Amino acid sequence: LITKFDWYTEGAFKWFFVVMLALVCFRFFFKEHNKVQEPEGNLFKFLITGLLTGVVSALSGLGGGIIMIPAFTSFMGLSMKKASSISVGVIPLLLLPMTIHYALTNKAVVFFDMQWGYLVPSVVIPMVAGILLGAPFGVMTGHKVNNRKLEIIFAAIALIILARYVIELLNKK
Repeated sequence: LITKFDWYTEGAFKWFFVVMLALVCFRFFFKEHNKVQEPEGNLFKFLITGLLTGVVSALSGLGGGIIMIPAFTSFMGLSMKKASSISVGVIPLLLLPMTIHYALTNKAVVFFDMQWGYLVPSVVIPMVAGILLGAPFGVMTGHKVNNRKLEIIFAAIALIILARYVIELLNKK
């Protein structure tokens, strides 16, 4: 829907996203330790965060965690562990309807011989297997690591994504 407006261009959105991601990286690397809050309270903030996460994730192609986690930690004062657990908690709720949507969408171009809509089983199945094997390790590690180290790890991953976007944008010129 947003991509139909005259003011939207992919390049402008990517530059906007680069600036926002740079601010997130800076904030995570150099943030002061604020008092951690519990997520109860203002459900409107969670609704707005979910709405913005959906829009930005759909336009950027990145997972929602890269948007939700900084929003939860920076603007809502949640701990990194709490923010990441909420982010992971919404995935199962979105997984089934999005999978059905992409499987039933008529593909304009056939990329692989075996393809359902935009889903390619030969890619999806190994990815799901990897996630199912890796997720428990990530959860166990996350419980053992303190919040500050998790923030630095998240910022480093965000920095890698930021670098990829900047290189992509500079190569298009």
